[in-house]
Amino acid sequence: MNSVVLADIFKALSHPSRVEILDFLKTGPLTTGDLSNKFNVSRYAVMKHLQILEDCGLVIVRRKGRTRLNYLNAGFLNISQI
Repeated sequence: MNSVVLADIFKALSHPSRVEILDFLKTGPLTTGDLSNKFNVSRYAVMKHLQILEDCGLVIVRRKGRTRLNYLNAGFLNISQI
């Protein structure tokens, strides 16, 4: 894992809302709508946070028709690679 990837991961984890999103996804996949209902911000703001998490590999998005399912990519971080 190179330093650019690590910097992106730490940047993604620097915002409390993104950490909270990852905590919600620990229990299983959630739609973007389900996640936005858990926060007191706009759906657009949640989607921006999800995009940052997806860009660095912490979240995987699968689309089913019009539904976006967000999964925690728990296997992404392997401590032995750091």
